[in-house]
Order: sequence, then structure tokens, then C-alpha cells
Amino acid sequence: MPSSSLLVAPTVLSLIAQVHKPGGTILDVGPGHGKYATLVREYVDPGARISALELWDPYIHDFRLASLYDPVVHGDARQMSSAGYYAQFDVVLLLDVIEHMTLEEGAGLLDRIPGWIIVSTPRDFFHNPSSCPPPEKHVSHWTPQAFSSHPRFDYLDPAMLKEVGGIVVRLKPLQE
Repeated sequence: MPSSSLLVAPTVLSLIAQVHKPGGTILDVGPGHGKYATLVREYVDPGARISALELWDPYIHDFRLASLYDPVVHGDARQMSSAGYYAQFDVVLLLDVIEHMTLEEGAGLLDRIPGWIIVSTPRDFFHNPSSCPPPEKHVSHWTPQAFSSHPRFDYLDPAMLKEVGGIVVRLKPLQE
């Protein structure tokens, strides 16, 4: 199921608002139903250019993502290079995405994104139902310590961790 807890949305939107420049560019990796395109434009910046990168092609069509994002790219986040692709975005959202990659793949992705990164991931590891599409399989468990020890660590929300069971973290750009 391509979704995430709505309870983290206010925190995610606040973290975006703190670093996003009006009219800036945002990439939503694994956008699910596309809720953050709507929420960012409503609560942060109506003029934001928000793109999506989606691995599972049926989601692009089933959830009409092209009507929400400018543009939607069908591709694998692990295969995109920072020199060409990620460098064009001020903020990259990895919201309930990183747990679908191995720890090594996820860490490599974090290292290739030069701008601000906002991540949400479940606090506790669980397996998605076997009926989910292959990209929805949880293959890694990220801990608060994994993020807080990252050299680009900026913020981890303690309330989300305790009250919602989610890790919401922000990582600084490679160069500010």
C-alpha cells in the first residue's frame, strides 16, 4: 500500500517550510498517492515546482500522479546520479521510502543527494502483506541513531518517534 501516516504530515510540512525557498524545487521520491504535492502547495508554497520519482509504473497511472507533479519520472531512486538528477532539487522527500532499500542502498542514496533531505520511516520494523507490489517490501530497519550519527544530521523529531512510532529527520545539504 503506497501510503504513509498522515500524523507525520504537519512535522514534515514544517521541516519543508523551514528550508524551502519560495518557488524552489522539491522532489518527492516514491510519492504514493501524491498527497505531499497537494499539501506542500496548500500549506508551504503554492508556486513550488514539485517533481516525483516513482519506481512502480502502475502507481503513476492508477493515482494520476502526472496531474499532481511537474513532472513525474518513472525510475529507481537508487539508480539516479546526483550530478545529473538530484542536484536540480532544493529539497528531496524520502517519506516512507528508505525502508524499501537495503541499508547500504539507502545510505548511498543519502550520500548522493546534495540538497536538503527529509526522511520519514517507521520506528519499528514490520513486513508489508505479501499481496503488496514488490517495491513495497520492507527490507531494512532504520534507527534514530543511524540518522543522528549521519554527518549531515540536522533534526530528528522526538514527538513523532514517541507518539506516532515514526522517525522524521532532516539532513543538511552537502554545502549550505
